[in-house]
This record gives sequence, C-alpha cells and structure tokens, in this order.
Amino acid sequence: MKLKWDISGKGEEPWGAGLTQYTGEVPPRGSYVAKIKRMTVGSIKKEGDNKGKPRISILLEIVAGAGSTGLKDTSYKYYGAPIWESLNIIKSQAGKVNGFLHALTDGSDNAKAAVETAFWPPNGPEAKKETRKDGTEEIHIKRIGKYPIESPAGEHIVRIVTKMGKDLEQNPRAEVNQFIPYTGPRPESSTNGKVDDESGMEIIDDEDSQIVDAVEVISSNASADIIDLDTVDDEPPF
Repeated sequence: MKLKWDISGKGEEPWGAGLTQYTGEVPPRGSYVAKIKRMTVGSIKKEGDNKGKPRISILLEIVAGAGSTGLKDTSYKYYGAPIWESLNIIKSQAGKVNGFLHALTDGSDNAKAAVETAFWPPNGPEAKKETRKDGTEEIHIKRIGKYPIESPAGEHIVRIVTKMGKDLEQNPRAEVNQFIPYTGPRPESSTNGKVDDESGMEIIDDEDSQIVDAVEVISSNASADIIDLDTVDDEPPF
C-alpha cells in the first residue's frame, strides 16, 4: 500500500537546515572562536515583573579553538557546535548585554562606547521581519551600529569562554561564560558585498520596506508584535 498526499514537498528546504546539523560531542569548558549565526527578538515568558519585556535569542556556532588550524578548519572536532545564549533587555542585565556588544568590536574603548551608543536608545539595532515556513514572523537583527549581524545566516566572529551546564533533561551542554572581542583575521563577508570605504564594514541595503528599527520593538511591551522562538524560559529550541 502506498500513501498519496494532496501536496508535494519535493525540493523544500528541510526544517532546521537553517539552524545546525552538528551531531558531535558537547564542547568542553574552554575558549573558542564562534560566529553569530542568528539573533532574533522575542519576549520574556516567565511570570513576573519582566514578563513581556524584550529578549534576544542568539545562536552561536563554534568555528575554531585549541587544535584547529584556522576559522575554516571543518575537520576541527567541535566545528559547527551550537551554543545558545539569551539577552534580556532589562536594567539588571544591561551589563551582560554590554559584554556581548563589546565582543563585536576590536576591544578599543572608542569602539565599545560607539557600539553601546548604536544599540541603546535613542538609537537601536536594525532588524527585519521574516516569515517562517509555518506562516509566523520572527524578527532578525541585521546590524548593530557598523557591525553586520545578518541573522539568520550571520558570519560575524567573536571569542567566547564556555562553561559546562545542563539542559532541562540534565544532559550536559556548553554555555557562554564570557564574551571577548576577537582580534584575529576575519573571513570576507559573503552577503551583499558592499563595503563602506571609510569604515571597511559591509553596507546593508535598507530600502526594503520590511526593514524596521529594532528600538521600536525592544522598547515596547506589546508582545503580540514580537515573535518569540523560545519554548521554555531559559533555552531556545534546538
């Protein structure tokens, strides 16, 4: 007996293909170089005073570490290993957010101050609403100041120090303990190829009417306008 469907899915991209296909071991505690692949804006779900306030979910993918030969060493044992992090946009976690922002830079005081100015009001990161396969929308951060994020296929490199944690089923997982600026060589951008002559950073076209100023999202508590990928309070879905 053969089953016959009323639709064809031939050629459709597999769900999860935009996240990670890593099937290796959990990376141990250590220092790694990772790319920021995804940054999406959601809202805090946990009951309490901060429920409904903005929350940024970040998917990092390890690209190098001790024993690797460079950023494109796909034979490296932990190459492509995913690490999820979240940033709650609330006063008590502003220092944690700034630690992440500083890691985007070259580590200089001027660059750190500039990226904070670009992220916090009255400014804000540039973002774009994109539709998922199930028809819902999610808000991807595209740029913070002069730093291209380009979620959901970002390539911006940072250094991270990890610790070993546990998921909800008590399985080991790598967690970010600290973000650090990466000062080594960077791969060439592979997005739109436009570079600003003065800063040397990639230029992102913002003529698309779907480009939105993320400050309008993260300064609002209207959770109906914010699509959250999270299914639990502390861990985005894998």
